[in-house]
Amino acid sequence: MADLPAAALGLLKQASAFPVRESGQKVKLESSFLAQLGQKTLEFYKQTQTMLTFVGEVYFSSLRLFRGKACFRQRDLWLIMQDCGPKALPIVTLISLLVGLILAFVGAMQLKIFGAQIYVANLVGLGMAREMGAMMTAIIMAGRTGAAFASQLGSMQVNEEIDALKTLG
Repeated sequence: MADLPAAALGLLKQASAFPVRESGQKVKLESSFLAQLGQKTLEFYKQTQTMLTFVGEVYFSSLRLFRGKACFRQRDLWLIMQDCGPKALPIVTLISLLVGLILAFVGAMQLKIFGAQIYVANLVGLGMAREMGAMMTAIIMAGRTGAAFASQLGSMQVNEEIDALKTLG
């Protein structure tokens, strides 16, 4: 350490004067009740302002669209509808098939105890068609569509396309 410059030695002495923390986490300072209340109030105000701004933009954009003053390409709308609907059917089909197989296996094991194995087909058919089919389709399509939109928005953010759209207005 003797070959270090004088400024670096001074910095090293200052750093060694403080104890080393065991964890890598920041030490949280105790704040008063009023400070916490003010922080939460400001956070609530910012979130409310953001939400109201979004609702207002959606409202005025919808008005412009229904009055015919907004322009959008109908071809893009149909492409998005196709991405959300028919392109999601293969994953829905696969997951429904797998859940049906599991339901058949578990149902067969339980119905075997009572000697009612002949009702496995009814259990799977009615259970999937009446009860689980619509709910599973809705959940899977919502999850797949939401993930697809989130990934598209993420790639747009990385490529700075969103900033360009904000700049254009």
